[in-house]
Amino acid sequence: MPGLIRLDLMMPEMDGFTFLDEFRKSPSSAAVPVIVLTAKDLTAEDRARLNHSVERVLQKGESAQTEVRRLVSERIAKARPASA
Repeated sequence: MPGLIRLDLMMPEMDGFTFLDEFRKSPSSAAVPVIVLTAKDLTAEDRARLNHSVERVLQKGESAQTEVRRLVSERIAKARPASA
């Protein structure tokens, strides 16, 4: 299982909502954080669908990229074994 997924809701073959629904069907995926990074204008219904399924929803842009880098760095730091 991956340590983190960065998901765009607007993909060519399958939309991100469908991917997330399928991915979350596996019990082992429950602990994998998903960060949504999208240019889509999310409706209240969209946000409700994402609620409790993703760690964070970010609109695409420079500040979002900085936030994604920070979250990935945190995840990497947590995954590393402690030094002796």
